[in-house]
Amino acid sequence: MSEEIDLKTSEQLELIRAHKAAIVADLDVHRIIPFLLEQLVLSHDDKQRIEHEVTLEDKSIMLLNILETKAAIESNQDLLPIFIESLKKEYDWLHKSLTETTDAPDSKGLHIPSEEDDNVFESPKHHKVKIMLEAGGVNCPLIAVERKQLVETTRTELKHLKRGQYLVIQGMAGCGKSVLAQQALNSAHLIKSVFPDGVYMLCIGKECSDSKDGLMAKMRILCEKLEETRAPISLEHGAELLRMAFMKRTKALLVLDGVWRSEVIRSLDVGTATMVTTRDVSIMDVVHGRVKELRVDSGFSESESLELFRKSLNFARVEDLPDSARSIHHTCKGSPMVVSLISSLFQDHPDEINDEGRWIYYLESLSKRRYSKIRKNRDYEHESIYDAISLSVDSLTEKKRNYYYDFALFQDDVPVPCPVLQVLWSLERYEVEDIMKHFVRKSLICEELHPSRNWHVYSINSLQLDYLKYQLQCTASDNEDVGSPEQRLHQRLINQYLAKCENFYDRLPDDDYIYIFLGYHLYKSRKFSLFPEIYLNLLFIGEKLRLVGPADLLIDLRKYHEFIVGEDEERMRLIEEVQGFTELIGHIKFGQEDLDIVQLALQNPSFELLQKKARTLALSEPNRLYFEWVGADAKQWKNPESSTVCSDGVRCVKFVGNTGNHFLAGLNDGTIELCDLNSCGVVWRFSGHTHTVQCIDTFESHPSSRHCSGNNNNTIGFKSKLVFLSTSDDGTCKLWTTLDSVIETEAHHHQSNFSRYHHHQNSSSGDNSPSPKVHQNKWTIFQKIQDSSSFTFEFHSGPVLCAEFSPSGREVVSLSTNEILVWSTTDGQILYKNSPSFSSTCSSSLTTSTTTLTPEPIFLNCHFGPATEQDRIPYIIIGTSNQLVLFSLHQTSVSASVEAHNMNLVAVLVSTDWICTVSAHDIALWKIERGESQTIIRRKSLSPRRSFPMIPFPNGGTGQEIKTEVDAKGIPWRGGSGQFLVPSNPSDRFLEDEDFTFKYKSSPSKYSLSVANPGNLAVTIDTGEFFVSLTREHIIPKRSAGLFQCAAITQDHELLACGTSVQKICLYNLQKREFLGEFNTHTGLLRCLDFSTVDEWTLLSGSEDHTVMVWDVKEEIIGRKLPQKGSNFASVFIDSCIVHESGHFLSMFSTDVNTIQFYRDSILIQETNRLKSEITVVCLSSCGKYAVFGTESGEIYHLPQVTMKPFSMRNNTIGKIELVSTALEDKIRILQFDPNSEFLIGISSFGSVLILKNFQPHFRWQLDNRHVIGLHFPFNKYVGFVCGHSKCFLPIVDLETKVEMKGWDGCEVGNVTCSTIRLDSTCLALGTSEHGITLCTLRFGVGVLKSVVISTKQKSAIVSLAFSPDASKLAVGHKNGLIMIWGFSGSSYSEQQSLVLHKSQIRQLLFAPFEIGDRRWLVSCGDRLAVWTVERPVEQIQKTSFMAERRRRKSGDSRPSSRLSLELPQGIKIGKQGKRELLNSFSFRGTYAHHVVSDSSFSKFITVDDTGIYYLLRIMKQVDHL
Repeated sequence: MSEEIDLKTSEQLELIRAHKAAIVADLDVHRIIPFLLEQLVLSHDDKQRIEHEVTLEDKSIMLLNILETKAAIESNQDLLPIFIESLKKEYDWLHKSLTETTDAPDSKGLHIPSEEDDNVFESPKHHKVKIMLEAGGVNCPLIAVERKQLVETTRTELKHLKRGQYLVIQGMAGCGKSVLAQQALNSAHLIKSVFPDGVYMLCIGKECSDSKDGLMAKMRILCEKLEETRAPISLEHGAELLRMAFMKRTKALLVLDGVWRSEVIRSLDVGTATMVTTRDVSIMDVVHGRVKELRVDSGFSESESLELFRKSLNFARVEDLPDSARSIHHTCKGSPMVVSLISSLFQDHPDEINDEGRWIYYLESLSKRRYSKIRKNRDYEHESIYDAISLSVDSLTEKKRNYYYDFALFQDDVPVPCPVLQVLWSLERYEVEDIMKHFVRKSLICEELHPSRNWHVYSINSLQLDYLKYQLQCTASDNEDVGSPEQRLHQRLINQYLAKCENFYDRLPDDDYIYIFLGYHLYKSRKFSLFPEIYLNLLFIGEKLRLVGPADLLIDLRKYHEFIVGEDEERMRLIEEVQGFTELIGHIKFGQEDLDIVQLALQNPSFELLQKKARTLALSEPNRLYFEWVGADAKQWKNPESSTVCSDGVRCVKFVGNTGNHFLAGLNDGTIELCDLNSCGVVWRFSGHTHTVQCIDTFESHPSSRHCSGNNNNTIGFKSKLVFLSTSDDGTCKLWTTLDSVIETEAHHHQSNFSRYHHHQNSSSGDNSPSPKVHQNKWTIFQKIQDSSSFTFEFHSGPVLCAEFSPSGREVVSLSTNEILVWSTTDGQILYKNSPSFSSTCSSSLTTSTTTLTPEPIFLNCHFGPATEQDRIPYIIIGTSNQLVLFSLHQTSVSASVEAHNMNLVAVLVSTDWICTVSAHDIALWKIERGESQTIIRRKSLSPRRSFPMIPFPNGGTGQEIKTEVDAKGIPWRGGSGQFLVPSNPSDRFLEDEDFTFKYKSSPSKYSLSVANPGNLAVTIDTGEFFVSLTREHIIPKRSAGLFQCAAITQDHELLACGTSVQKICLYNLQKREFLGEFNTHTGLLRCLDFSTVDEWTLLSGSEDHTVMVWDVKEEIIGRKLPQKGSNFASVFIDSCIVHESGHFLSMFSTDVNTIQFYRDSILIQETNRLKSEITVVCLSSCGKYAVFGTESGEIYHLPQVTMKPFSMRNNTIGKIELVSTALEDKIRILQFDPNSEFLIGISSFGSVLILKNFQPHFRWQLDNRHVIGLHFPFNKYVGFVCGHSKCFLPIVDLETKVEMKGWDGCEVGNVTCSTIRLDSTCLALGTSEHGITLCTLRFGVGVLKSVVISTKQKSAIVSLAFSPDASKLAVGHKNGLIMIWGFSGSSYSEQQSLVLHKSQIRQLLFAPFEIGDRRWLVSCGDRLAVWTVERPVEQIQKTSFMAERRRRKSGDSRPSSRLSLELPQGIKIGKQGKRELLNSFSFRGTYAHHVVSDSSFSKFITVDDTGIYYLLRIMKQVDHL
């Protein structure tokens, strides 16, 4: 019976193999895998193996291989029919062909050996095939590794190869072309089904290609194998004989191995299917149109290299190989030739295969390019690596050979863009591409199209590059004056670039190369004098930061430090400032063309020398506009120690390594980046996740630690490794390994400086790339993203939000939004699974109970509970939306939960004895108590999962008391969670019920939670073996604006850092329960924090703005000398009455300690005492005589006249503050004086209006709860209220009589968001969120005469408006940051110009009150302050005729520049080329500034950003407008 099953299975296998090509071409495995899983044909492990493949074809091949293996091993005759049945629904044509073939009578009993199990080179039953394969060729090597994907691709191409067509396998020397061809033919099924008439192989080679006699000899051998009785007497005669012979064998294959000349192809073009291996694909031009190319650009994978080592050296397992074997693979990038050569060398020393010293000897020979030490291989045709390469190079013409030798300039692993070669060779783009295409076809260069630039990028294999450099050394001269050939080559490149930019270093071309590798070429050319001239040039620094980022500049500054500094102490100070400046603003400048590096240096007072250089540059350009920050004080803000720019938004960060110099960043695109703090650069990228990385956890492993089977049959790590874990929205957890030695090597590489040239002239370290960009580990330039993880766990049903290693590293707990899994890192086996739902329970007795179900919680955090002394983890801690949950790992039915906070939980931070929970609004500390259970568990017959009774909510929630019962033994019990009751012990684990009091503020939506005894809140689980209790003992309220979004804690659990929704970090001392302070961080959403385990004062923060910042919190100021200003301020400019004396700003600020400060320009002059009620708005009269402020409780206060004397600590407070009114019932939103400072208008948040005349209540007015967005005074003693939101309204009221003019009710236009009025008060413009602009015509005595709606093309809401003084322009600011300039022509406005710079909404627009240099200036305020000219500048380009150019040459005059002439009239300001309308911009320290105030000359500006930093800006060299 078993023999019948085996026969049946064999027939099924034969059937599948016969249709394998069609199945692979058409099948999408994702459509049938669910059915195969349901029918138990596939396991989840099989599914993972299939999903690991990249393409659909590869996945189909893997599926068929798995099915064949299962069928062969299990002899299951039902397995393959189930697979065929799965094709019936969506692949009926495949199903039909398979079922019809099954019924064919001639298919019965046919048996074709599988490709894997039946080797045609070894099996005696295929002796005839073996003879045919030996027709002048070579046998497949006895020891070889099959590159499955390449072999399968080759077989697929062979199956579709027709008569007269060619399949060309192209690759450089030693890439394994010949072995690949023979392995592809090592298939009995392929030969019998596709080439039943035989396969004939000829080994051509270099000598035979160059010799007609040699080629004739090969033709005679082939004729003999084809049983042709006549011998060829010439090449033409031989071709004719072979053509006739192959006409009798229409299904034969001719293999030509190692062809060098097109003459060989022409002579052997005999009309049969032909496979050719060659380095030079141009030889196939003689048969153009009949060729299919298959390039072999990549080397062995790591597993393939190790497998070849294992087979060659007779190791039992790959794991037994020394670590140096892997290092050899990475050093040679898996070159088959190098791996084969080293294997053959070990075969001569069989007793030393375990000698670590010999492995290291060969590794060092590769690392130091001593290829003469690697010269022997009895299986290879060339003696050494260089011998193999020289054959290809020598075949070039002299001119092209010289071009090729120029590649000795470049470094290993560095792609060379086409524009670089254009500069080097002084050729046009298309000439360069033609030359490079010749090299590509000869397998001397790899070519790929840049994914974002429209040019080609070229790379050279490291072996070929070393050959070129070796040839340069061989041609070196003894004359030191002329320098070495390599030095002269580098000098030529430098000279070409300097000529290109005319020695303006900031004008070097943006070619993705020179800004990265300029330092390397300067060093190799020995042009040391240029180092300080270039690297201390502020404009060059700006361009390098913009194009390649801060990491590259920092590496160059450290690597070439001695050449830049020399013996100059001032240079030493300057380079230190450049490094600090780069670390501070490098990430801001990166990729931003509109940010001026001179302006950035001017606004950083911490760098005196750099600021001095910037000032010199600014003063040397009279037609450029620059801001000077008057009175800038670096103590106002906190700077990061460094910033690292990542490739996408950052979701999680984690310190790694023992030095504290590296961290991992998980990004939105699924990438994980290993970054270096010293260089601020990315040193490695880990790819594998397809969606956002949510969490990273690390585990330090040791040689004796566990190993886990991973993807591609790899294991997690090896000796001395760091293992880390990541989770993602793609529903997977992944384990990764990183060598500690990699981190240490990168740290050493980035920290080391170059010594002087004479010390390194013979060292290979000079060839190391100074670029921090991730180096290639394969031969291709732009690699396809592949999964580089060691193991993937994919049994979650949704996005995985959090995961954590157990202390031993043997388990991982991970959770998605609705399930918790604990799994083994050894084999991925699930150890614990729970998908609970919680409820709030009220039990009146044990016999009767009611249960109120609550919505299922959303899991957010998971942690293992602290291990016991026996290294046993009895429970896990879960944070849900607002609950803290305990789960027993030993009894899945035992769980308990407590509603820990009133708002969502942000973080759960676990220590040995404490747990810190952070919600969006507060922080709680919980004490952990645990021990052995002393009771007998009594189970209840209720729902298996219940929550601890809920805390009552402020809306009158249903929190209820827990009833206590007494059992038969008199032991008091109280209701708990899970399938049990917990004994009550008030003196030990349980406390009395909580006493909560909610205190409401004036707004019903706001409340604060006051807990009379916060320690009463507790949660406990008791399994009968042990109990764990968490008791809340302290609550720390939030002290800053915004909501908490992330948190981190130091290793000693003393310092807590919390990130807020307004991009601030708040620091708390948990031991003292103190708030230490806060500081501003990123410009984007703050996502994650992490403290260093090496230096507890070092903090990482990651943001959606693509940056990770490093903060030193040790020096964080706990108490400030001056309170921090709020963004709520008022300022007026007061002109001086004294001739030749400028006026000054008088400014009024509210502070974070609820005081009011007064400034004269940048000098503090007075400050109030701390006020009881919170200040909401401040206001100054236009003359600066009156100052008022409003409060949260609806009060309006008047301050006495402010003195202009400087601030004094002895007399620092203002006199008595006068309460003007308490008439408004809610907080004051708006306070504004009329132009004459006679009337004061106050408006509350509910629309109540109070008019005060000379600070006495005049009358009240109600706007029916309308939202007032602004006030205007169109006529004398008249005020207009602009009401927004859904009820748009414009009443105009007489301030004396309260009589209303005709207003405007614009409900049809939607929400009004902003307004502005013309200088002559004849027109009021209203901006809306959806319906464009409404222009209201005003007339005294009438009010609103008419209104006109103007539609805009922009969909973004209008948020700011401004008329020019002559009303000829209307500036419109949108929420997306766009500014549109509307011009008045005829009788209406139309869009004329767009101004693009801002990334977020425009908060204010302000026109200059007069024309400056015949131009109209506009200031925009938002995420930065920008100055524009709304008149398009005309670029004055000098034009010359033909004869004028001839006369210029004869006279010897210099050539006129084609650039824009900057010889403009004095007072005219222009922007940079490409954006002339942008005069300049000033970047705030915070996220944005709300509004700006200008002086009368429009040369000074004052504002405050959202972090409270005060700016008094002055335009440098501003020319008087008169």
